[in-house]
Amino acid sequence: MMMMMMMMMMSSRVTWAACRWS
Repeated sequence: MMMMMMMMMMSSRVTWAACRWS
C-alpha cells in the first residue's frame, strides 16, 4: 500500500513537473 501511494505521488509529481516545464 505504501509503495503504491509513493509510486502514484512520484508519477503525479513527474507529470506535473513535465507539464509545467513544457
